[in-house]
Amino acid sequence: MWGEIMLYEIVGGKLQKADFMTENALVVEVLPYTPGESPVGDDDEKGSLFESIFSKAYSRYETYESLDIVCINQIFIEKYKERRDPVYILVEKKKITFYSTDPDNIDTFMCRMIDEHISKLTTGDVLYYYMFRMIHGDLLHLEDMERQLTKIETHVTADEIESSFSKQILKIKKHLLWIGMYYEQFLNLLADLSNNMSGLYNKSTLKKFKMLDSKIDRLYSKTKNLLNYATEIRSTYQAEVDLQLNKTMKTLTVITVIVSPLTLIVGWYGMNLQMPEFSFAYSYPILIAVCVTIVVGSIVYFKKNKWF
Repeated sequence: MWGEIMLYEIVGGKLQKADFMTENALVVEVLPYTPGESPVGDDDEKGSLFESIFSKAYSRYETYESLDIVCINQIFIEKYKERRDPVYILVEKKKITFYSTDPDNIDTFMCRMIDEHISKLTTGDVLYYYMFRMIHGDLLHLEDMERQLTKIETHVTADEIESSFSKQILKIKKHLLWIGMYYEQFLNLLADLSNNMSGLYNKSTLKKFKMLDSKIDRLYSKTKNLLNYATEIRSTYQAEVDLQLNKTMKTLTVITVIVSPLTLIVGWYGMNLQMPEFSFAYSYPILIAVCVTIVVGSIVYFKKNKWF
């Protein structure tokens, strides 16, 4: 079920709430979107167009005569989730319509624009400011993720290795990949919008799109750098784990080398045979001395060669 329309208008270049459409004003509509449904068009041709638009939930740009269609999967990068929340935006010369599963979020954005008293607005500018608002604060969240990675790296390099580090790093990498894909789609959208195939945007709006493209490109680069950083930390972590394993194996090897001659002696004299030295009175003390010499000699040798 498609709900009530939230209506705004641009009068004198400024956005304001409206109860009805004013003649010659630019119109901004916000409608709730129900997945799996599409609004009914005024005619069969428009209805068919809407059905095509709302049947695809991935981020994309489509242009028709005097109409641009932008689909953005709205996310908040600090909260990783698999579910998509698509926002469909239909841009015309004198009208821009938002279809969203969370229309209250769009309404909040519109109220902020009104409070900021932004002037000389066009429908293209409303689209720009909405896209700009979507990445507001993203840099702070990326810096927070960088601090998390730095903290893990500090523990790893200080030999304070925990079994949970691997899972933490993989979780952050998965999150960063998700963010990177989001920015990549955003950049593709801006590249298409900047071409202005429909002729809906003036030079000022196209300049804004270019600045936004530059900003998102920097965020995308930072995301890729953090991904590389996470990969390096994981490699360092794995190297530390392997080093600890090597130390353990070295210790076991030393013990094995020390014990092996003693085991041989025990096996030798454990056989049910009559040995000539059994009749010698000092055989047992000599055997003890030999065993002690082997153990002490092995320890001295390994210590001298810094095996432990």
